[in-house]
Amino acid sequence: MKITIKIIFFALVLITNYSLAENDFQGLTKIIEQAKNGDRFAQFRLGGIYKEGKVTSKDMELDYRWEQVRYWYEKAAMQGHAGAQYQLGLLYKIGYTGMDHAKAKYWLEKAAKKGDTEAKYDLAGIYAAGTGVPKDYTKAKYWFEEAAKRNHAKAQRFLGIMYSSGMGLEPDPTQAMHWYKKAAMQGDNSSQYFLGAMYYAGIEVERDYVKSMFWIEPAAENNNRDAQYILGILYLFGHGVDQDNKIAEKWLSKACDGGNQTACDMYNKINIR
Repeated sequence: MKITIKIIFFALVLITNYSLAENDFQGLTKIIEQAKNGDRFAQFRLGGIYKEGKVTSKDMELDYRWEQVRYWYEKAAMQGHAGAQYQLGLLYKIGYTGMDHAKAKYWLEKAAKKGDTEAKYDLAGIYAAGTGVPKDYTKAKYWFEEAAKRNHAKAQRFLGIMYSSGMGLEPDPTQAMHWYKKAAMQGDNSSQYFLGAMYYAGIEVERDYVKSMFWIEPAAENNNRDAQYILGILYLFGHGVDQDNKIAEKWLSKACDGGNQTACDMYNKINIR
């Protein structure tokens, strides 16, 4: 009886707080009814409603809300819903409903094998970091590649890092640049910096200040302090751009304020301040 009352109460909270596309009582009632009758898509959607916090009210306990997120995602996940499997794995990985590395890996792997790109990326991260499992760079590389093939920018960046640092494989600067470029073209800030730095230093490519400038500038504008430092140096010495002390001052100052000590040293050394 208490459970029934609780369900009715929170259904009313949902109706009051959650804005559906139809924005009506009937639409939400249908989702709840379908979810209770075993529809995995409705269960997944209901879990999302709770997760987004659109059921929040002064009368609702936060712990109860997350229990409902887990409950409905698990219902859908058990029926093979890949999105729910990913979300459930993420819940266990982050710990909103209690951290459990084994369950996180289990559900992320389920979702990854069904083709969920985000699950592939997170699963790769688990193997790369050795979170709850022995580090396995071979498996990490496999799942990063699977996500990267689906244009996942962060996965592409991490493949670049693995190839440039020799993380569990032979260093391959050509492959590193290949993956950094793919991620950079999607706007990945760190990859833009890595690519620009490679052109700036001439790492396995011919030094090219113009190309360095092309990639470093957007990274610097997005508050990458190391990119800001290199951009300041490019302007200071007129590499690939017209020499400009004022602009150099601006970027070295930003890099210094962001915590790049080399930028601070250079800023002080040339007496800009």
